[in-house]
Amino acid sequence: MHEEVLETRRYREIRLVSSAIEASRTGEGLYRMKILGKLTLHGVERELEIPCTVIAGEDFLRANGEFSIRQSDYGIRPISAVGGSIRLKDELKFRFDIVAGRRPEENDAPTA
Repeated sequence: MHEEVLETRRYREIRLVSSAIEASRTGEGLYRMKILGKLTLHGVERELEIPCTVIAGEDFLRANGEFSIRQSDYGIRPISAVGGSIRLKDELKFRFDIVAGRRPEENDAPTA
């Protein structure tokens, strides 16, 4: 995968640079968001939109969502094997679930 598909010796970096975030509140501590930016993969830069749901608590933040890209949009030819009789799809789906917590301050009293 690394060298055959991504050519990691030639393209050493995958980069996502966010340019804007759109958010709308859907409930108490609940948000629907879109992260807009550019993804650089395999030496090709393309616009990307990542939708996600965010839950904001007093001491934590949780974001989850999914998005897809097409390998061919980034100059990557989907792998085939056995003389082309087995082919992987061009579309790759990504799912994420990120949780962040607030680090307690030294002066914060422990909670029971």
